[in-house]
Amino acid sequence: MTFEVDLPRLTLVPAMLDRLAADAKRCSKYAGEAFDFDFGPGKINSAIGRHAETRAAVTGFFDGVARKAAQLSTSIDKSVSDYENVDLAIAADWDARLPQIGCVPDSRYDSLRTDLPQVNMREREEPSKHLVAPPDYRPEWPNEPTWTDLLSPSNICREVVMGVNWLGVRIGVAERVYDPFDALCLPYIGNWAGLRACSDALGNLSEACEALSRNSGWAETRVNAIWRGNAADAAWLQLKELTDSLAQAVPTLTHFMKAYHEVVDEVAELEKLAEVLMGELIDAAVFAILAAATAETVVGAALFGAATIVKVYRAVRLLDEFITKAGLLEGVVDAFQGKFDSYGVLQIDFAGAGRLA
Repeated sequence: MTFEVDLPRLTLVPAMLDRLAADAKRCSKYAGEAFDFDFGPGKINSAIGRHAETRAAVTGFFDGVARKAAQLSTSIDKSVSDYENVDLAIAADWDARLPQIGCVPDSRYDSLRTDLPQVNMREREEPSKHLVAPPDYRPEWPNEPTWTDLLSPSNICREVVMGVNWLGVRIGVAERVYDPFDALCLPYIGNWAGLRACSDALGNLSEACEALSRNSGWAETRVNAIWRGNAADAAWLQLKELTDSLAQAVPTLTHFMKAYHEVVDEVAELEKLAEVLMGELIDAAVFAILAAATAETVVGAALFGAATIVKVYRAVRLLDEFITKAGLLEGVVDAFQGKFDSYGVLQIDFAGAGRLA
């Protein structure tokens, strides 16, 4: 390929890449802060490992973008310095000695194109404007749902539920006595507000990544339009790969955002059911205890009236239903963890396409 360069315009490319690197670093820092929160003791806790993997993938991706952009900036800046200090005929001779990249993509221009806006203006996007703090979801999503107070150790409702559970065991309609707080409430306790905020942060990162891709594409088009030769081909192809990696990461980050949002929505639906069940369970338990208190003895079912047995049985069945619903949380969290199989898209190739002058 013939060596050609519009040196004044090429001189501005390293600064464009430095800005790209700085924006990518901001994205990495923002992601790290958004992902750092305590999970809590409930079912949410089982997602810590996958959450940590996702954090590492996202921050590592943006760190990789920053390093790649910085590498390209340094390489192109060196080429600019070399061209400024020699006759361009000598620069062309240097360039001819460099290895060719092989098959050149069709999108490579075959002549200088100084008419393009990317050649005459700096990049337009501001990725950092998307990195806003997510709302505080704690008022909507307290770590402990308000209804869990009903079964706290200091609340008499806990004793009532345990009492009817014990009666159910004695008359053979329940298998064991549960601690109501541990079995019914603890699974729901956790920092779901943190997960919801993390979803917003991932959405913001997706938008920032798209802006980074456009800025990288802007620099790529400039290099494509103002620089020809072996060094130019290598630099352009590496910039193209960086731009493509950023563009491919956008839907992946959006997918991650939806996964975080969906798990919180699904937990919200289960919690609504749990709140309704809690009221029904406590009512049934109170009626069963009152009925049992009028019986002559609680040693066995034989001395209970039929109405009392029915009330105890209904309360025990509600308890079982509540425990089953709490168990569904595990399935929701497991499904959430299964949605993160796209880490491979969040990668940056550091091998490059060749050595620059």
